[in-house]
Parts: sequence; structure tokens; C-alpha cells
Amino acid sequence: MKYYTENDLDHFLSALGKHYKYHIDRKGQNYMGLMLDWNYDEGYVDVSMPGYIPKLLRRLQHPAPKKQQHSPHDHH
Repeated sequence: MKYYTENDLDHFLSALGKHYKYHIDRKGQNYMGLMLDWNYDEGYVDVSMPGYIPKLLRRLQHPAPKKQQHSPHDHH
């Protein structure tokens, strides 16, 4: 959200807080479960979802393999 003064932000959050619970991330590192790692100098952002795969496997009740399964080919 863009704002011009701290008073503007305080007014908005006061009105918002009457109806909703909210969390403020002033560094912009968390957006709806996505973790954003901004690299402004080089012009890119890394996006990740920590813990997503283990949580999905639990939700789908996917059994863990009996032994480790590695890729059959080298990754380049």
C-alpha cells in the first residue's frame, strides 16, 4: 500500500482494525505466504514458500519412501 504521511497510514490502520485483524510487514518480505527476498541492486526478487512441500505431503497423506530416492542422472 502506498501512503504519503504516517498520519495517513495511522488513520487507515485505525479504520481497518475496527473490522479486520492485520499484520504489517514494512520490509515487504512476506506476501500471502510467499517469502520475498528483494535484490534491488541487481533488479530481481527471489520468491520462496518455506515448508510448502512437507505441509503438502502431510495434507495428501503421502507416505515417506522406505529408502532415499535420488535422481538417476546428474543435475547440471
